Amino acid sequence: DIRSLNAIQPKSYMEYLSLFSDLRKRGHITGMEGVNLDSQFFDALNVRYVLALKPLQKNLYHWLDKEKIPKMRSEKEVWYKTPFALNMNFPLDVKFLNFRTKTAIERDLKIEVFPADKEPITLFAKRVKSGKNTYRANISTIAGQYINISFSSEVLINSLHLTNGGNLNEKFKPVFHDNKVRSPVTVYENKTVMPRVTVVDKAIFATKNKTHVIKELNIRKEALVETKVRLKDNKKLKYKTNVKIYESQKIDVQVKTNKKSLLVLADTYFPGWKAYVDGKESKIIKTNIMFRGVIVDSKTKKVTFKYEPDSYKASLYLFGFGSLLLFGLSLVGDLFLNR
Repeated sequence: DIRSLNAIQPKSYMEYLSLFSDLRKRGHITGMEGVNLDSQFFDALNVRYVLALKPLQKNLYHWLDKEKIPKMRSEKEVWYKTPFALNMNFPLDVKFLNFRTKTAIERDLKIEVFPADKEPITLFAKRVKSGKNTYRANISTIAGQYINISFSSEVLINSLHLTNGGNLNEKFKPVFHDNKVRSPVTVYENKTVMPRVTVVDKAIFATKNKTHVIKELNIRKEALVETKVRLKDNKKLKYKTNVKIYESQKIDVQVKTNKKSLLVLADTYFPGWKAYVDGKESKIIKTNIMFRGVIVDSKTKKVTFKYEPDSYKASLYLFGFGSLLLFGLSLVGDLFLNR
């Protein structure tokens, strides 16, 4: 469950979710708002299963209904009537707006956006065929913007969803369905999910103005870091990892790599966590906005992450001091009693 309570989540967590989701209304992901489930940043979260109340290609319907866009039911499907306009916040990591059309005769369909104080931008202008057809509009130029978008024509539209060019039917496979509950649910398996631990040999340094880097980043082969690291080596990276222990306060990862590289753990970067490379403490590098990274090399065999906040150490010291004090007082008491 990757929903969140804002009061207890680090700011970087919300910043990360905003890369592929519209968080302006709910502050967390429910599958009801504008989520780009085709995003590499979603895959990097290691989310293997998605539970949904409706087909994933319909996750923009929440905003259409909220704007009270007229709709109708035809052949057991819900269709929205154009023309209409609505305000949307497009995630930073998105390239396409996908949709289906239905019309009895061929019609011209235009999709435009209206940036503040700028001329309208045409995203899509085609003559759609009669019957049911599938189209997509390239929206990469407006990614990361809150903007007014309009559909001008007289056709019916449904299956409105965001992608980076992939097919959600191939990416997510249904593995369970329950239609006996009040709101039928389906569980989908994410076939392109990334592993909990990866190793990369390219690190891009950026602390501010990260938008351009994020748009160009291939999170499967490179990492965005907020600490300068040098990983120059012409050898092709080869590695193996195996998570041996995964507990709430300790993670052990066996690793084998042929060169100096960056091991990335898809867990939240948070104060109090320590990293040990073959038993020796190593700096945790904030990676990909909210993950943990650690430098490893060809000699590394094991990386251990432990939650050891300073407050925890202080409490241990106080406990130890208190125990010694009680022990000392008990000895003094025994001496007085034996007199």
